[in-house]
Amino acid sequence: MNKICERCGKNYIAKDERSNRPSRFCSRACGQPNQKKSMMIRCSVCKKYFERKKYHIEKSGERGQFCSFDCYATWQSKNIKGTKNPFYNPDRHEILTCSWCGVDFSRPKYVRSGKLLFCSRLCFQEFAKENYKLLLPRGYGMSWISIRKRILKRDSNKCQSCGSPNNLVVHHIKEYKTFKSAEDAHKDNNLITLCRSCHRSIHNHPVEDQARLH
Repeated sequence: MNKICERCGKNYIAKDERSNRPSRFCSRACGQPNQKKSMMIRCSVCKKYFERKKYHIEKSGERGQFCSFDCYATWQSKNIKGTKNPFYNPDRHEILTCSWCGVDFSRPKYVRSGKLLFCSRLCFQEFAKENYKLLLPRGYGMSWISIRKRILKRDSNKCQSCGSPNNLVVHHIKEYKTFKSAEDAHKDNNLITLCRSCHRSIHNHPVEDQARLH
């Protein structure tokens, strides 16, 4: 039914009109002009003003208001980290000492790690700068594509350990990082074709399996 809004005078179609509840306004804004959906508030982290719906503000409670996920993440890192986290369970955590800065930190017991322990990614990066000096570039270089094809062809596109023709990789018998130049590392006598299963086995058990390749 076509009707005229009693507030703005605009023609509109009354879609949900009932006999006991006649339609009078074209929209909620005209029907409830004094009930604003949103309001301007200040971010608890960056202090910028932004618009937020009222029910969102009430739902947030004492936690504060955040204009973006970045600001929310910043607040989380300061307020619900470690023992402040509501899901923190002391029986499932252990106190460790960072191998770089020497600060004690808490971590879940199920997290796997080696002998070296770090309280943050920054500490690991600083440790790596001092102790993990690369002798070669991380990539194998532009020539690796043609070298890999040549070795696969030489080995008849089969794993030289189990004979499988599937999921093949070219393996460095002597580790790539131990060479001073990529040219020496990529010599034919240091390369062999393996399937991914045998390749993974060699890296997991280098002493036993590596001897089979020589």
